[in-house]
Amino acid sequence: MIGYDFEHVAVMLIGSVPAQVIYAGALCRFFDVQRKWLYWAIQILAAALLIFVFWEIGSWQRLALSAVVSFSPVFFGKIKLWRRLTIALLASIVMLLADFALGVEWMLVTGEAIADYDVAFAHLPECILLVAVNIILMAVAFALLGRFLEAVGLLRGEQFGIMPLTATSLIGFPLVQQAILMLIVRILYSENDQLPIMAFSLAVVVLFVLADVAVVVAVAVSSRRRMVELRSRVLEKQVDSCMAEFREAAAAVERAAHARHDVRNNAAVIEELWKNGDVSEARRMCKELRRELG
Repeated sequence: MIGYDFEHVAVMLIGSVPAQVIYAGALCRFFDVQRKWLYWAIQILAAALLIFVFWEIGSWQRLALSAVVSFSPVFFGKIKLWRRLTIALLASIVMLLADFALGVEWMLVTGEAIADYDVAFAHLPECILLVAVNIILMAVAFALLGRFLEAVGLLRGEQFGIMPLTATSLIGFPLVQQAILMLIVRILYSENDQLPIMAFSLAVVVLFVLADVAVVVAVAVSSRRRMVELRSRVLEKQVDSCMAEFREAAAAVERAAHARHDVRNNAAVIEELWKNGDVSEARRMCKELRRELG
């Protein structure tokens, strides 16, 4: 397709904007964004630039610009930056899987690459149906991602430690998936032999799923260990507090025992003085004992 035309705008609005809205809405909820008006203004501006201004750039540049737009929500929200980056990486995995699945579904239905806007516009009903199904699946995936993030503590205020293996997974898998996706995009958009491409595409989708599962398992294992450590520390603090209270109580009992022993000794001395006729000394000791006891 040469030149800017209505087909391009229609296909982009139908195929890209709903997915970007779902993605941006999910991150807005995950990050608990306060200035929502500014957040959505930036997202709308970015989508408008991709559709109406940068529509002639190549697929490589479009992917790079899309990646920048996808990570723009990281600059919003109240939670810590490393948590926002982690959540954005996991959300990007969901987004990549959904986008790639849409491309595979489109090829299975039409035998054409979805980047050909003229062909996509000619099959607009099929395109709308596939996009609708894909949006529903994406919404479910982001809902499950939100449940997972709540379960591991990334959306709350608890301390959360990431093991080196988990950090490597969170950084490495999305980068590998992005590189593979860019390679697949180039193959899909430039080759005509559809059967090998579809087989290879399905294999890559399986790889994406396995990578996503590996990331989730790594984060869950790390979170579980961290939660055990935190609970152990809390129990240790409770035990130390109880031991301190016990020591104070034991010291009080010991002081009471010493006081009782002193009272008995003084009473015996007073009784002996009274028997010996030293009444004044006995009375003086009684007054002192009464003063000490309060």
